[in-house]
Amino acid sequence: SLVKNETDTDNVLADAIFDLYKDGEIYEEGLVTDENGKIEVSELPWGEYYFVETKAPAGYAILVDEEGNPKHYEFVIGVDGETEILSADINVENDRKLGSVSLVKNETDTDNVLADAIFDLYKDGEIYEEGLVTDSEGKIEVSELPWGEYYFVETKAPAGYEILVDEEGNPKHYEFVIGVEGET
Repeated sequence: SLVKNETDTDNVLADAIFDLYKDGEIYEEGLVTDENGKIEVSELPWGEYYFVETKAPAGYAILVDEEGNPKHYEFVIGVDGETEILSADINVENDRKLGSVSLVKNETDTDNVLADAIFDLYKDGEIYEEGLVTDSEGKIEVSELPWGEYYFVETKAPAGYEILVDEEGNPKHYEFVIGVEGET
């Protein structure tokens, strides 16, 4: 059996797709992890086997070896030295993909971009990065963002401009989510 989970957690991952190889040749294709993150293959003839992940669940990356190829998860059914092996349990992990965001500051009702606006970035209600400044194209880009709910808050408008506020007079929140679309 094979169990698929998120790296560094016990969260199991459904919908990962694996191929099973026996003695270096494809044995079974398109094996999909169930809601418990599990694939079970029974009645295997003796031999050397390995699983290769062909598709990670949405929002996750396939782990690769040093050469950048999908990792092989090897096991033996039969006799290994003096030990008879009739089953194997394989644990496979996936790393969550990281996200990125691009904010463009422009004049209200025009396409004129504004440099030198300063924003703070919040993640799950807590400050994540402070003092992010729009460049000459009015842009701030932030990458390597873990999954979560985010928002930008403008802390200083460019010279000659005012910070936009909500109905209560607080600086407006520019919200976004990093994660799998449709799943928060």
